Amino acid sequence: LDSARMINRAGLKVVVDLHLIPADGNRRIGMGQVMDDPAVFDAYAEVVRNMARTLAKEDPEQVALELMNEPIVDCDENGTSLWPERQKQLFAAARASATRLTLVLTGGCYSNAAALAKIDAKAIADDNIIWAFHS
Repeated sequence: LDSARMINRAGLKVVVDLHLIPADGNRRIGMGQVMDDPAVFDAYAEVVRNMARTLAKEDPEQVALELMNEPIVDCDENGTSLWPERQKQLFAAARASATRLTLVLTGGCYSNAAALAKIDAKAIADDNIIWAFHS
């Protein structure tokens, strides 16, 4: 929170990005475990809820929360299947704690543009969303 406020004081808007990395010898839990294990995903959703609560009182025109950076899911030929529901769960967790906070949502498969184009934006009815992709 201190960092977001410091950046705002510098005249910049901030996206707080929850960025998972793969597990390795030093980390037991990474992106794969969050996406594959429902209990670990639920724990991650609680992290999202808590971060949203932390940011809830910030100006929604100055601070946004990206629920998950580059989800590594739905990269198969058929495209989107798991990520839309998971993202809805994360969205609900964030909104439970922060009704005004700007939220950044993405498509699956590393947040690529083609995956985002397959998302039904109407499935999450909210006027304070930024849809993002990475290229």
